[in-house]
Amino acid sequence: MTPAPDDNDAFATLGDRIERLRVDEFVGRAFEQHFFEEYLTRLPDRTERILNVHGTGGMGKTVLLGRFRAIAEEWGASFVYVDLRQVAGRTEHIAAFVRDQTGRAYPQSMADAESGRSAHGIETSAAAFGSPDSCAEPLNRIAVSRRIVLAFDHYEEIGSLDAWLRDSLLPMLHTNILIVIAGRYPLEGPWRLSPAWRKLVVALPLSEWSYDDARVYLTRCGITDETAADRLWIRTFGHPLSLAMAVSASPGTDRRAIAPASPTRPERLDERFEELVRHWLREAPDDELRELVMAASVTRSFQQESLSAMTGRDISPSLFDRLVKLSFVERSLGGGWRMHELARETVLLSFRERFPDRFAQYRSMTVRSLRERIAAALREGQDITREAAELLGQIGNPILRAHFRHSRASRNYWETVSPHNAEEAETYVRSRASLARDSVIRCSDPETGQLFRFSLTAAQSLQQLSPASVSELVRHGGEHALRLLRSPAGEAVGLVAMLPIHAGTLPFLMNAPASRAYFHSLPAERLAPFQVPPRASVGKFLYYADVADPEKEELRSDVVRLKLEHMLAGALLVASPPNVPYYAEAYRSLGFMTVPGAEHADYDGRTLTPAYVLDTRGSGGMISFLNRVTESSEPFPSLFATEQSAAASLPDSGDRTPSLLGGVPASTATLHPLTPREREVAGLLALGHTNGEIASALYMSVAAVKKHVNAMLHKYGVRNRTQLAQALSGIRPGSVFDALREPTTPFSSDV
Repeated sequence: MTPAPDDNDAFATLGDRIERLRVDEFVGRAFEQHFFEEYLTRLPDRTERILNVHGTGGMGKTVLLGRFRAIAEEWGASFVYVDLRQVAGRTEHIAAFVRDQTGRAYPQSMADAESGRSAHGIETSAAAFGSPDSCAEPLNRIAVSRRIVLAFDHYEEIGSLDAWLRDSLLPMLHTNILIVIAGRYPLEGPWRLSPAWRKLVVALPLSEWSYDDARVYLTRCGITDETAADRLWIRTFGHPLSLAMAVSASPGTDRRAIAPASPTRPERLDERFEELVRHWLREAPDDELRELVMAASVTRSFQQESLSAMTGRDISPSLFDRLVKLSFVERSLGGGWRMHELARETVLLSFRERFPDRFAQYRSMTVRSLRERIAAALREGQDITREAAELLGQIGNPILRAHFRHSRASRNYWETVSPHNAEEAETYVRSRASLARDSVIRCSDPETGQLFRFSLTAAQSLQQLSPASVSELVRHGGEHALRLLRSPAGEAVGLVAMLPIHAGTLPFLMNAPASRAYFHSLPAERLAPFQVPPRASVGKFLYYADVADPEKEELRSDVVRLKLEHMLAGALLVASPPNVPYYAEAYRSLGFMTVPGAEHADYDGRTLTPAYVLDTRGSGGMISFLNRVTESSEPFPSLFATEQSAAASLPDSGDRTPSLLGGVPASTATLHPLTPREREVAGLLALGHTNGEIASALYMSVAAVKKHVNAMLHKYGVRNRTQLAQALSGIRPGSVFDALREPTTPFSSDV
């Protein structure tokens, strides 16, 4: 490529300077650039001749094609660009693009071509200029001596010319031509159905910018404050167009897009994101489809039947087909369909602001339907994983919603660790020790826009791997105790150790660091149910759930999904991770509770670390868990609320002793039965905390706290909080509420 002229070059043009700025401001896409360069330079060695660049609107496809042009020119290849938005379904317009950029004579205007007159006055026809020959001939002439990149942009606009391009033009092109087809959708239909075309096409999907790439872009835009950059990246998921819109105004004069959201009200949609809504909805030109898009944004996944139930009207198959063919709608791994998360959130915010009553109606109907389906499934002993996950994503606590917001589809996979591959797990641990670095984990609640930011030092991230070696855990826990997380390329990127609790593992668990404190805190009669054979194991001790890079959302999502898989299947889970805010808030937000008397200092010899427990066994355990982690004033039917305590310090699922939780004494609870959520509120109230502090600690609204306090006033027959606190005076400190003794709260913007 000809170097850009120097600033002092008298012949420098504005176009030269614009091109230089584009090169200087290009951000990220290192993999895509390398991918393109590899195909271009090794074209004779490859079968593929078509790169299919695809991604939802605003992902930067056109900008990337500009970078491909620069790379091609650096290697001495010609680059021919066709913008399909400008061809208006006319083959002669495509021919004009090609002939213009290959330097061949072509009609001075399409009017001349349509009148049958060439640029030299020679009679011809418009059809001749739109024939495959007229496009292929100038390209093939050049391809004999040099490579050519033929790029078709905005392929979603190809329309009826798709068949002409595939069946007529492309087969005539020289093999020294690399074709790039860029659009919102991957090539489908005949492109995939034909084995021949499948072998010629290679997909290159575009995703959002990484955090590091986004920071580079924001720095160039003048936003250098880390917290401000975090908020923008979290709000936009690193979507290039969204970031550009968010910083479109001068950063020094307009900070609305990066101002922290208030935790007391839902996030509002900035006018620049309103433009993004219009960008998404250009694919849905009529009101009927747009209304369906808004309805689909209410749920994380949907089906034709669920949308019909939500809207109260039958959704026709043809309308639903149009919905699922939009570029920002994709198949959900759990079944059904889902919207691209940024598109969903942006449309959802717009829907909530424009039609608040209808939004509230749809949300209420969705939650009610999920509750009914969960209750029915529990009655029948059926799996509730999908419904419970959707419910938690709808009305879970703020940090839990943040976990779900950033829980994306992953191509990584879990592999059981056994003696034959235990060395790979050992290698992973050694690699983590040598490559560990300080991390900052960022996530945000989509309902309020609130940012959660956790710092994790390299030493803290390695602590959980220290109590027991891989060989010990495999030897004592068996082949299913450890799992390696592998990337699609087979690289080990995570390791989870979850030992089953039974007679065979109990001696190890009672003596190993990190686990021994919990089991020694239990009275002898509570240990007896653990003395069972492996097939009758009553629970699992989660030693660690580690990933190679804690800052990577995809890896954290894999771990969260694995935990939820066990939680929602009904399980007794115990864990005692290092006592740092990131781990503590993660377990508390997932519904785990601390066990009094199970603290230890096994990680560093000085820091007291609690044990966390969760019991979702049986319908009562599951309903108690769901009621606890959702901010709903409408609990599940009392039919299933068996008043089981969440204290997983009790291995059986029968009678529980609330005093082991550090909550209301057993005698008091018997006289004045409280729900699990009321017990938690009671514990904090008895310690003298305000409604606001209780709400922060338990991830619930202040209004919900007031509701529980009023219910307890009625149950105990007292008139005020002081009398209620006296009635609950048997509460002992040192439980799940210990967090309130710390100077920070779960809602700190920088934990």
